[in-house]
Amino acid sequence: PVEIVLHSYSNQVGFSVTDHGLGMPPEQLPLIFDRFHQVQAGLAKQKPGVGIGLSLAKEIVARHGGSIDVQSEVGKGSTFTVSLPRSSGEVSLAVSSPDSALPISPPYQRRPGPRGEAIPVTPPEAARPNLAERERPLILVVEDDPDLRAYLLEFLARRYHVLGARDGLEALDIALQNRPDLVLTDVMMPRMSGLELLASMRQKPVLKTVPCIFLTAVTGVPMRIEALREGASDYVQKPFQEAELIARIDNLLKLDELTRNLTKKVDEQTAELRQLAENIVSVQEGERIRVAREIHDETGQVLTGLGMELDRLHRHIEKYPEMAEETRQTLEHAQTLVKSVHASVDRVINALRPSVLDSQGFVSAVDWLARELQNRAGVTVLVDVGVDEEGLSRRESIGYYRIIQEALTNVTRHAKATQVSVSLEETATKRTLTVRDDGVGFRDVQQQRQGFGLLGITERSRLLGGMSIVESEPGHGTVIRVEVPIRSTEKEENLS
Repeated sequence: PVEIVLHSYSNQVGFSVTDHGLGMPPEQLPLIFDRFHQVQAGLAKQKPGVGIGLSLAKEIVARHGGSIDVQSEVGKGSTFTVSLPRSSGEVSLAVSSPDSALPISPPYQRRPGPRGEAIPVTPPEAARPNLAERERPLILVVEDDPDLRAYLLEFLARRYHVLGARDGLEALDIALQNRPDLVLTDVMMPRMSGLELLASMRQKPVLKTVPCIFLTAVTGVPMRIEALREGASDYVQKPFQEAELIARIDNLLKLDELTRNLTKKVDEQTAELRQLAENIVSVQEGERIRVAREIHDETGQVLTGLGMELDRLHRHIEKYPEMAEETRQTLEHAQTLVKSVHASVDRVINALRPSVLDSQGFVSAVDWLARELQNRAGVTVLVDVGVDEEGLSRRESIGYYRIIQEALTNVTRHAKATQVSVSLEETATKRTLTVRDDGVGFRDVQQQRQGFGLLGITERSRLLGGMSIVESEPGHGTVIRVEVPIRSTEKEENLS
């Protein structure tokens, strides 16, 4: 049983609370009002607390100008006596809700949030030392012990915006509604533990990068290792020092802000590089057209004229049978060389400027590439284009054409393949270009991606708004697959 006795005097009031429990040894009595101190009570202590109840009680009494004392004897129980001065004025202390059982002194004010426990607290500017002029960070405190949760919310509110949750399940709901800058959570909690909360957060894109500190009385290296493996940012042991916890929180917030700024910078620089790459490709295509035109206009014309002169000489020789057979053979050989050079020039021109793409369309241009590879390397090339070429813009046609051209060039130079298949398929949401060979393949895909050929394919895929996937295995050939999403209005834009 517990006995409560009230007393009243001329200048003070108070009460005594007496229990007949285990009691406490004398050496423990000076320490029991210290924050986080816990009396070791053996196996009889079924549910250990966190050591802040008596500390809070002493703080409340002290704020009212009173005192609290204790008398105890092992095996006989304890008596706590509270004395408060009489006062005719109003008490300015704002007492918290029964759930948290925590006073919050002015100028702090508490107002209910999500689920009745998300409690934003806004102190004045003076209560924000060493913080830049920016929005204060939002900290989500997850703790099933109501006294410790209330204490954490109270002292963290002096520096941050704070929200509170009773367990991991409630915390996940609050975090999805109010993305916190940091989560401070216990490990062992009902319904959803801290580890389960962290795992769930890492699966949510909006919460994936939120720093998380585990604050727990659970000891041992295995628990710490498990927490860090799950992606915890830090691990703080109970009992803790307020200054240390604040320092760890601030360090993580600064690191997270630095990471986000760095990520933003990288994204901005990447976007600029992508735009630069697209401009370079555009300039490159224009330069290829210019060079191809010059080769065609100058070298092509010279070769055509030379071929005509050789034909005339050949006809002239036929009129004079007495000319040596050797001269006849030399002229015929020269004609063969001219035709070969002419074919090579045509091939270079088409490689630089796909004239067949302009004159006959995408499908014919891919067929021409396939025939060229078959004629030059003796490789069988199967082409299957399941896309209406009228639905492709010029930019897309050139992009897919260049990717196929680069892939077939890689096959010629490295694959030692006997057969290659090229397919372009389309669904309602994406186009898929696949180039597959039966060549020697390779083991390290990432290393091969650094080569100029696959790097060019990767960049052209990105310029089309898609991505490239390379699969290969030694002795089993290589598959290059490019997937490009189709916007809902893309076809209408291309046909307009």
